[in-house]
Amino acid sequence: GYRPVMGIGTWAFGAERAIPWLEEVLTTGQTLHAWAASHPGRREMSGRGRVYSVPAPLGGGPAARWVVRHYHRGGAIARRLGDRYLALGRPRPLHEAHASVEAGRRGIPTPTVVAGAVYREGPFYRAALVTEEIPGAADLADVLFSGAAPAMDAEAALTAAGALVCRLEAAGVHHPD
Repeated sequence: GYRPVMGIGTWAFGAERAIPWLEEVLTTGQTLHAWAASHPGRREMSGRGRVYSVPAPLGGGPAARWVVRHYHRGGAIARRLGDRYLALGRPRPLHEAHASVEAGRRGIPTPTVVAGAVYREGPFYRAALVTEEIPGAADLADVLFSGAAPAMDAEAALTAAGALVCRLEAAGVHHPD
């Protein structure tokens, strides 16, 4: 259900319905994350780096939003590579899209991947992923640490997260995170 799209220094993929939007963004030379950062209807979300929620440009009702995330490394390697990944094997956005599709096929609830992009820089790449926002969902970190998320017991949130990880393992869905 996804098609490849080439842009200026960019390889991307998108769901069939998102291809016109994706081609339009990429022909401007913008990254998907830069497009979201400049969107007048953006809302900043929690995450590793800035994550944006924007109104879905393809319609879907007033509540339909997309989440645009630029990949950032974590851990000790982030000090050396920042947001760059070595261009070996399957790029992160493609891996995540595959894991999401497989999870859905196996009955695991997951946000739908709309598009992803890889921006090559020599032997490295930077990347972004666009998913549909799940209305009313709360970020686990917000529930546990900020108190800004809707009232939910931290223990119940951790129990639910653990149960989901168990379901992923039982379904044979593997993801590096």
